[in-house]
Order: sequence, then C-alpha cells, then structure tokens
Amino acid sequence: MTEADVFPPGQKALAAESTALSRPVCAHTHDFAEFAFVRSGRAEQHTERGVTTLREGSLIVMAPGGWHAIEPENQVTLTNVYLSGSLLNGELAWLADLPRIGPVLRQSPGRRGSTSVMTLELGPTIHRRTEEPLERFVEANDQNLFSRLARLFDLLAALTPALEDSGPGQDADTRPPHHRRSSTASHLVTHHRHSVAHAIAVLHDRIDQNWTLKALARETALSPSQLARVFRADTGTSPMAYLQQIRAERLAYLLRTTDTTTVAAAAHAVGWNDPSYAARRFRAHWHTTPHAYRNRVR
Repeated sequence: MTEADVFPPGQKALAAESTALSRPVCAHTHDFAEFAFVRSGRAEQHTERGVTTLREGSLIVMAPGGWHAIEPENQVTLTNVYLSGSLLNGELAWLADLPRIGPVLRQSPGRRGSTSVMTLELGPTIHRRTEEPLERFVEANDQNLFSRLARLFDLLAALTPALEDSGPGQDADTRPPHHRRSSTASHLVTHHRHSVAHAIAVLHDRIDQNWTLKALARETALSPSQLARVFRADTGTSPMAYLQQIRAERLAYLLRTTDTTTVAAAAHAVGWNDPSYAARRFRAHWHTTPHAYRNRVR
C-alpha cells in the first residue's frame, strides 16, 4: 500500500480512519507508518516475527516498509492512524525516541534482526482512554494539518503509560510462523498460509538475494508450482511479482531516508544490480524515476 491509498485527495502527511474487517487481508507492505488500534473482535496477524492474536485493546505499530497479513476470526473493527514517511522523518522524528515503539520506527525494514511490526496489549484502562481521542482524530480528517497533529498529541498522551518501559502495556505473545492449528481443515489452510508467510519473510529478510521461484520454493519445502499456487491464492500475485513490488517499495524507503547513498547503491541494496533495470522497475511501480522521486520527497 502506498501513501496515495490512505491519504484523502489534497491531504498529506497524517490521517485516520475506522474500518471493519470480516475477510482475510492478504500480506501487504506499507510505505508509511501506521498505528492500528483494535477496537473490537479477534484476529490472527502474520508478520516476519510470527503469528500474533489481535483482540480488543491490541495496538499494531508498523514502520514504513513493514508487512503483515490479518485473518479475522469474527468481525474486527480497527482505527488506523497513518503517518507519512516525510512527516515521520521530519516534524515527528522524535517519535523514534519513544520507549517501546521508538525502536520499531527506527528500524530499516528487512534488515536482519530488525522488527518493523510490533503489537502491544494496552490493557482495559488505557484502551478506554484511547476511545475518545481516536474518535476525535477520525473526525478531524477534514481539518488542517495542525488540527490533526493536535489530535495525534492527545492520542499519544492517552497512550503514554503503555509506552513507558515499566508501564502496563505488554508485548503481545508471538507464535512461530509454522504454528499449526488443531483441526484438520484449519491445518491445511494454515499450512499453506504459513508457507506463504514464511516465503514473504524470507524475501523481506534477504531482499538483495538473486531469487528464483525454485530457490524460494526450497525455503518453504514446497514445489515451485505449489508455492506459486498458494502464494497467488493468499496474496493475489506471484512470488516474483511480489518481490519486484517490495524491492520498489524498499528502494523508495532508502531514497527517502538516506542522503549519502547513491541511487545505484540503494538499488543494489534491494537486489537490483543493473541501474537501468532498477530505474525501469521503479518507474513501473511509482510512475517516476528514482532520482525524481528522491528530489520530490526530500
């Protein structure tokens, strides 16, 4: 997902919306930061760390370039707060110094050992405290940026106890990616979905590797045809097309957040060793050249 997908026309930098999910949301990346508050319902979230149960009072914190997938067990209501990369690296750069969520926002997505998505359990008291600020934030979407920033600060004030190192908020329990459910029917579905989740995690973690479908299939213990089939069923695209997408998104992230790295070096870091090919693939995704993109966002 890109910033154009979440910010209303004519609005930049900061937005919020409430949504209801009753069907699975396939694995996807963001080029913006997101705070997602679970208002009701229950779901499983798949990330590079594993599988997390989402419930009322869960808070998802996602850095630009992070990925996740959500599988609702019943209808789940969320309020999503979106922050653009330029705002996060500019006026709101201090968010990276906050306890608990700061290390996530500072991470380079896909860097070995990094965590670009985390989930906190806020607890009933803090969850209730966030209700009113969230509603006011959603209502402020048609107002100017200063009004939306004020709503963000109100929300962060309500969250402060959960963000403190010794506060009541707790990291959600995360199960390994290959966790199995008990029922036979769920076992088959979960096996395939976790094979896909594992493939996605591997691609993010080793994005600079010269991947082929055959090599990726070996990582998942599936045949290339099996992997291609279940990957498309879960994500709507092929493994190699997904790889091109996340390379374009990671390259954009590097162009936004680094001043000294050349475009060629950034492209090499995401696995595109030919600058001309990198420029073509980047343009296919972003409809502009890497140089023009960097000049526009810096």
